[in-house]
Amino acid sequence: MATDIAQRPDTLERASARRHLPRKAKGPLKPSPLLARGRFRWSSPLRGAMSALLAVSFLSLLSSCATPPESSQAPKAVSAPAQPVPSKPKTGLYQWHGDGRKVSRIEVDIDKQKAFFYAGGDEIGWTMVSAGVRSTPTPVGKFRITEKVAKKRSNRYGKIYDRKGNLVVRNAAIPADTIPKGGRFVGAPMPYFMRLTQGGVGLHGGPIPRPGRPASHGCIRVPTKFAPILYRHTAVGTPVRIIGGPADKRYTATWTRKRKA
Repeated sequence: MATDIAQRPDTLERASARRHLPRKAKGPLKPSPLLARGRFRWSSPLRGAMSALLAVSFLSLLSSCATPPESSQAPKAVSAPAQPVPSKPKTGLYQWHGDGRKVSRIEVDIDKQKAFFYAGGDEIGWTMVSAGVRSTPTPVGKFRITEKVAKKRSNRYGKIYDRKGNLVVRNAAIPADTIPKGGRFVGAPMPYFMRLTQGGVGLHGGPIPRPGRPASHGCIRVPTKFAPILYRHTAVGTPVRIIGGPADKRYTATWTRKRKA
C-alpha cells in the first residue's frame, strides 16, 4: 500500500487539495439516516404553531422597546375629597373681615394692647394697639367718637426747630418744652384721627414699636395700614369701651403681677 502511494504522488496532492476546498466544492452533503427515516421531521401544524409563537414574541419585544406616543389630551385631574376650610389664624398686627359692614361698637383692652371691632354681635376684626404709657395713661371707661379728621397733627406733642431749621427737641411736649425765638413747633402726625375726649385722646394711625406694650402719650394707636380701613367703616357716634390698665380697679391685680415679673 505504501508503495502504491509513493508511486502516485499526484493522488496525495489531490486529496490534500480536496480537504481545503469549500463545502460546496466537495459536493452535496448526504442526509442523516435518522432524518431520512423521518424520526425528527416536524409536522405542518406544529411548524405553524411555532412560527406564530415566534412572531408574537418578536412583536412583543418590539412594542416593549418602542417609546409610547404622548397623548394629546391633558390628564384628568382627580378631585380630592372636600376638606373643611380652616379659619385664618390670628397672626400679624391686624385682621379685618368686615365685608363692607359698618362698625357698631369698639372695645379696647389695654392689658392685651388689642382692639376688637363688632358689627352687631359679630366680631369683624381686631388689631394690636399702642395705648398710653404709665406717665400718660389712656383713660378707661365708655366713650363715643365725637370727631373724625383724616389729616391731623398733635398740638401738644411733636418736634421743636430753631429759626435756622435745626432740630432742637425731638420729643417735645407743650408747654413743658418752650419754642425758641424764631423757632417753630411741628406736631406729631395723627392720621385718620377719631376723637374720644376733649383732651385730645382718640384712635389714630401710628407706629406699633413693641406689639403688646404701650407706647403713646394717651391716644390709642392702630397700625398705619389699618387706620384708613377703620376710619372708613366707623361713623361719628360709634360707642367705644376701654378696659384694663392701672386706672381700672378691676385689673389692678393684673398690673401688679406684671410689675413683679
